[in-house]
Amino acid sequence: KGIEQISITDYRGLSGEQALNELTTSGFKVNATYQYDEKVIAGAVISQSATGAAAKGSAITLIISKGSAYTFVPNVYSLLESKARSLITDQELKVVVKATTKKSVRYVTSVQPKPGTKVRRGSTITITVG
Repeated sequence: KGIEQISITDYRGLSGEQALNELTTSGFKVNATYQYDEKVIAGAVISQSATGAAAKGSAITLIISKGSAYTFVPNVYSLLESKARSLITDQELKVVVKATTKKSVRYVTSVQPKPGTKVRRGSTITITVG
């Protein structure tokens, strides 16, 4: 009889969440890693360590897309500093603030690099507030 072999769906290009759920339910130990990929949408499986069939309980590794490593600098001109910070960090970018006034309510007067510029996630965006 031996170890039970279970059929494995090829999840490449499909939902990573679906793949994790189905493989775990089928009795596999699933290890998921995430990486940026310019061709595969965020949340979809880029690759998997096994297809066809594998022994129940064996480990399967899925690599799931985080989407593009690039994003665009958001237009935060004239926004409150707090709102601008939030919009920039939501794009997985870092923020440096240069203040031209000591007022408690400050609005963005300058953005570098300029809004719409394509940048790598993790890049630093400098905003001037006044």
